[in-house]
Amino acid sequence: MLYNFCRVHKTLGATPAMAAGLIARVMNVTDVVALIVAANPVPAVRGSYIKREADEISS
Repeated sequence: MLYNFCRVHKTLGATPAMAAGLIARVMNVTDVVALIVAANPVPAVRGSYIKREADEISS
């Protein structure tokens, strides 16, 4: 992620992602982290746990 979006390649003069046309500017690490956090929202709260009886568990 750092190499493709944040680090300018010497021979390209831009990041590999910019050369591929994916982004228009050099991104900071904080920008990349913000994208990752936005793509993975906080999971929902699970309901209460219901215990099974011992005879249901045995096989």
